[in-house]
Amino acid sequence: MKGNILSTGLMLLLSLPLFSCGGSEVGSPGSSGSNDSGIVIQSVSIAGVETDTDKVPDIDANVRVCKVDATTGEVTYEKGLFRVSAEITILAKKLNESGLSNPPFPASVEECTITYLKSNSDPSAPVIPSMTTYPNCIFNDSVETTCSVPLIDIQRKRDYWAAISNGLNLPSEYPTHYVAKYYCKYKSEFGTGYFPVEYDFWMADFNTCTD
Repeated sequence: MKGNILSTGLMLLLSLPLFSCGGSEVGSPGSSGSNDSGIVIQSVSIAGVETDTDKVPDIDANVRVCKVDATTGEVTYEKGLFRVSAEITILAKKLNESGLSNPPFPASVEECTITYLKSNSDPSAPVIPSMTTYPNCIFNDSVETTCSVPLIDIQRKRDYWAAISNGLNLPSEYPTHYVAKYYCKYKSEFGTGYFPVEYDFWMADFNTCTD
């Protein structure tokens, strides 16, 4: 009897996250505004974009955005290449195929606020201030669309490095792990909606981020 009670309690606990995700909206987890915009965000993904430093001089400011293997923790970096930008891929559709007299598309990603989160286990890592970008990226019904967005700008990289080199911050994890949390606003013919997406990245000086 006791075993049955424990099993039932465990099943209830496991089911709680399923009821708490997404609220009443349909679509990509965390997206909102479908009823206002007439659009369902079906999926959102993000990937870093490699940049050739030889073609964009002075873009690194002594610090690199590294690639770190999430399983082994190994830092990988190809000399001359690093990540300062990203691409968000969106797939969306009409909320109601038959209930709209006019289609809500084309829609546009108007604005993304990027919040940089550091690891809870590394409170001494430098704080990176949030930033806002304006992609002005058009997307249409049931077509995957890629929008270019920044990952981090030069000044924030310089401030990160200055905080470490001046001894103001001494992160316990180096390269230092951050999460870029994007919260994007889009507009359709009818109204406004929102969606989130996150990207993990690591930062360190040039010599550390080297194969």
